[in-house]
Amino acid sequence: MVEHEHARPGLSVASEGRHAQRRHGVWCRLDLGKARRLHRLRLQNSQLPSFVHPKDLSIEFSDGERERVTMAQRNDIQEFHFPVHETSFVKIHLLSHYGDGFSIDKDSGGFSEVEVYEVAEED
Repeated sequence: MVEHEHARPGLSVASEGRHAQRRHGVWCRLDLGKARRLHRLRLQNSQLPSFVHPKDLSIEFSDGERERVTMAQRNDIQEFHFPVHETSFVKIHLLSHYGDGFSIDKDSGGFSEVEVYEVAEED
């Protein structure tokens, strides 16, 4: 796992309120400080009852590639594997969410946990 200190001060989160999806989108970005060879991502939905759960996500890497993943509508940690990407950041774009957002800001979804894993170096 890339330890928390590698991502500081590089955690960025952006949202522009109710119309964010139409303009710039809702995303969060982990800046890793240097290029790392990542192959796995673990996410956990926010535990707050006022948040909607993210569903479809696009995972963007600094190498220009993207991976698309779908989260299940549950609160445990979910793990996603993908081909190795050498990247200095991971940017998670929200594409869709569960529910209709009735009485809840549809852009209020979030994560309580984000972990990225790099390929172990061989001896």
